[in-house]
Amino acid sequence: GEDIPFSQISKVSLYISEIKHAYLELYRCLERVYSVPTMIELKGKFSELSNYNNFDVSKTIEEITGWRQSEENGLIKLIQLLDTQEMISLFNFIAVDSLISTSDSIFFKLDDYRNTPANEKAKKDTYERELRELIAKRVSTRIYKTRNGIVHFRPVFDSDSVTDDDMERLCLATIFLIRKVYEKISLT
Repeated sequence: GEDIPFSQISKVSLYISEIKHAYLELYRCLERVYSVPTMIELKGKFSELSNYNNFDVSKTIEEITGWRQSEENGLIKLIQLLDTQEMISLFNFIAVDSLISTSDSIFFKLDDYRNTPANEKAKKDTYERELRELIAKRVSTRIYKTRNGIVHFRPVFDSDSVTDDDMERLCLATIFLIRKVYEKISLT
């Protein structure tokens, strides 16, 4: 497993006064583990890999093949490690109009999921699967788009439209995600 990189997180509170830079430092904690869900899947397919650390497998694959997990897909897979209630909490935390439109279809799917009786298991399971896919995609898009807006100085990435309040909200959501993801991957 992998421990939460507290030294990285402590830099945020000790040395960084600009919230956008704090966000980037937190984002790096997620970026480090993008490949882990894929490595877990690979290790499940190839039992001879099961004795190796996820990072060692990822590093070897990247060195030999040049493959590395694409960032947005890696982020989606990390978010999908969360259980459904954790995903809903993460989404609700950043579901403000300035970050994710509160008229988003996820809210309708969330109502469907919550209002379906437990005895309609097949229907509830379908709503849950669809909800998880939507949340993972929307949240990863918001996190990744914000990261790109800070890192890349191009007109298509307008980081100035994200307020300091939004950045604080995203930082807190990212800390929540880091904690949950590292809990999940430390069990592998």
